[in-house]
Amino acid sequence: MTEFVFLFNIISLLLSAAAQVATWVLYRRTRSRRVFYFLMGNFLTFLILAVLTWDLYCSILGRDTRLRTNLWSLIDFCVCGLCAAIPHTIRPIKPARAVRAAELGFGAAAALLALLRLLSLTGKRYPLEAMGLYVAIYGLFSLALLYFGTSVLMNRKSFLSDAALRHYQRALDVTGASVLLLLPALIFVDFAGWLLPFYSRLVERGFSILPIFLGIMSVSIAIASALDVLEPIPVAGVDAVDGSFLRKYALSPREAELLPLLLRNLSYREIAEALFIAPGTVRTHVIHIYQKTGVGSRLELSRLVWSEHRGPAQESSR
Repeated sequence: MTEFVFLFNIISLLLSAAAQVATWVLYRRTRSRRVFYFLMGNFLTFLILAVLTWDLYCSILGRDTRLRTNLWSLIDFCVCGLCAAIPHTIRPIKPARAVRAAELGFGAAAALLALLRLLSLTGKRYPLEAMGLYVAIYGLFSLALLYFGTSVLMNRKSFLSDAALRHYQRALDVTGASVLLLLPALIFVDFAGWLLPFYSRLVERGFSILPIFLGIMSVSIAIASALDVLEPIPVAGVDAVDGSFLRKYALSPREAELLPLLLRNLSYREIAEALFIAPGTVRTHVIHIYQKTGVGSRLELSRLVWSEHRGPAQESSR
């Protein structure tokens, strides 16, 4: 049984690596903030499973090394990193105050627990006992997973759905559903089960729910990322922005000045330097452009400009 669990962990690690590569290519293409934080979360989850797999490998061989003991501390820091990253993976382009508060809350709590865990390694005094610190870290992780799963399923229509992330969003729905389904088992098997006297008689040593979840997530995300990457995206040139487009969507003179720079895929800071305004002002203008044109991303805006420009061109050619 232990060898089977070890093999399943290896397969999950390979699937996770494939998802990491596919999602990285998708991020390089879209520069989506949500995809970036998902990359971080997937990498941290990969590290956690790698440590668990190494520990299981040492158990099979009957070896107990100092490295094996020290690596367990890495898991706690990875979990703290996940608590900070997970809320950002579902952040819309115009987050509400509650969303910002949740991100700040999870981030601050994760940073505090990571600091306390670091102090525990140095032997210094810290306000929580070892068991209390363990419960706090994995309790926060459970709340972050619950927040992720419920947010994905309850607010899926209100989330930003970029045209370039259409398949990715569907895979995120699958991931959120699997989180909610597997969370009770994850809490029992991976977090709190070993505290119970009869746990060792119910669960094989080294068994974890994490590889099951990671496998589901990796397959869905890898396939979705590949589909989104392979989907062709028409990119509108700067010359495609004409007066009729500006009048149709009632863009202000400043928004009309900013639009070509936005279509060149310049960063907010680069646009701000070109127009001699603050990056925050650029962000405000971009949000107004999105609202007026009814799009949610640069890619959707580019497609809209392309279609508006291509229509008259086709009519004139006839």
